[in-house]
Amino acid sequence: VTTPDTPVTINLTGVDVEGDAIRFNAFNAPNLTFSLAGSPVTPVGQEATTTLTIIPDSGFVGTQEFTVFVHDPADAINPTQTSASQIASFADVQTFTVTVTQDSPTGLDLEASSDSGTDDADNVTNDSTPQITISGVADGALVQIFDGATQVAEGTASGTSITLTTDTLSDGVHTLTATQTIGNVESTASPALEVTIDTMIGPFTSTPGTTADLDVEFAY
Repeated sequence: VTTPDTPVTINLTGVDVEGDAIRFNAFNAPNLTFSLAGSPVTPVGQEATTTLTIIPDSGFVGTQEFTVFVHDPADAINPTQTSASQIASFADVQTFTVTVTQDSPTGLDLEASSDSGTDDADNVTNDSTPQITISGVADGALVQIFDGATQVAEGTASGTSITLTTDTLSDGVHTLTATQTIGNVESTASPALEVTIDTMIGPFTSTPGTTADLDVEFAY
């Protein structure tokens, strides 16, 4: 798993049971290319190692199968042999999935207009359906807010940020995160924002006065 424009590095190891030389190779896949570090490793009876770097195409987001194989260096790979089934008779083939996910949203912020009380930046509010701004999203992404594992808001971004109004939140502390989805690929969660909902009116006590001046209106 990686993020857009970020290569994936995988260490490959192998050994021939008869001690012969082996060569690592791979197939380019749609939206993915590769490079292999070093040359074929040939020490008799020893484990061969190399580094495979898989490079996503610029801007690609999605899931793609990738095939790597190991074979005798004397076996020439015909350029028309571009699938695992075509080389399975003389090579050991491994296929795995590479997923390029969206970048996570960079942060969440409780809108000042939803942050009640004298401090509009303490993330404590009596607004049980607060407005949350999510930053660091892609234009056109489906953005979702989660309270723990429960989705409480969603919308489509127009620009690099979006403000969403949550479903009704109960009194207490809520840990909110956000994801963004493009092309059916969802990002990992953003950094969390803790918001405290407090809709209860605090206790109020008062003691009436016991004395008053004559001829002065007294109200309590």
